[in-house]
Amino acid sequence: MTPAELSTRLADEIESVCAALGLKFRRSTGWLRCHSPWTLKKAPKLDVDVSQKPGRWKCWETGKEGDALGLVGCLLTAQPDMRTHAARLEGIRWARDRYGLAGGDFDRAAWKASVEAARVRAQEAKKKAEADAKRNRGIAEAVWINADALRPTSRASDGTVIPGCDGARYLEARGIDLAQLGRLPRAIRFSPAETWKDPRGETPDHTGPALVSAMTRADGTFACIHRIWIDPTRPGEKAPLDPPRKMWPSSHGAAIRLWRGDGALSEGDAEKRGKSGPLVVCEGVEDGLSIALMTPEYRVHAAGSLSGMMSYEPPACASEIIVAADNDWTTPTAMGQLARAVARLKDTGKPVRVARSPVGKDFNDLLRGLE
Repeated sequence: MTPAELSTRLADEIESVCAALGLKFRRSTGWLRCHSPWTLKKAPKLDVDVSQKPGRWKCWETGKEGDALGLVGCLLTAQPDMRTHAARLEGIRWARDRYGLAGGDFDRAAWKASVEAARVRAQEAKKKAEADAKRNRGIAEAVWINADALRPTSRASDGTVIPGCDGARYLEARGIDLAQLGRLPRAIRFSPAETWKDPRGETPDHTGPALVSAMTRADGTFACIHRIWIDPTRPGEKAPLDPPRKMWPSSHGAAIRLWRGDGALSEGDAEKRGKSGPLVVCEGVEDGLSIALMTPEYRVHAAGSLSGMMSYEPPACASEIIVAADNDWTTPTAMGQLARAVARLKDTGKPVRVARSPVGKDFNDLLRGLE
């Protein structure tokens, strides 16, 4: 048997393999969300694919990824690098024992047949996962389309203040004057009643107002929605949920396109006309809109999360990429993720630099004058 064949068999039953190795996880659509054994984080940071590419995994804390055999070896050796000789060797030994292949008298024909059957099941699972992903993207896009346009606070002709929607007031309370932008970001909409569900099943469902933003890819296709649940009773505050922000179904490679910068050209039009300019990529909507207010000549995208920056695909019209980093990204894990995101962006061949607010936690704090 070959390592590739062992990996195929392990991938075919990856959930029971993870359970046998003592990995703690919860099931999500197409994934096992696992608690990384290499970190002490409370939230699951190790994702194992059980649908499109069964057995493939990625640790968002370390940036390491690999196949089912590599995962087994990493778990057995307590190190997140499947490329080490020790991890690979331990994975092979464990798999051989699991399938009764340690001796030389096993039925090779039966083994080959089982590997082929596993390959067929993997192909079928991939087709189903792709269909499910397409359906979920359609559902997510419908949620965004059916949400309301942002309605900023305004004044009537007699000077009477007309309150904006809760979503606009949340942003306004954070110092973001939507009227000053001149044009509203079309990617951001508002829903008065979005349902939040606890993936762990430990907290009751919550239905409340939320900002609903479209996350799209560099080719313009819709990827997922990004939602921020807000507390209308506390100006500028998110709802007391853990977490108050969610992306669904998958934000891989996508971003919220907040601001088009100088000329207000779409990315496609800018590329056709040979127009390029600086692009800022940040984590959240609040930071992105703050940056757009302070530097309206820059194109601004929000990746939704620090881990999202590691898969973000910048548009061709970006002349340089400015990564707006938060000042509280000080842990070794966060600094490692930022470094990997910057390195990946540099691989595009474009100039890349990191910018930080001189005060507070982020650029929204700078806009508000907070220390």
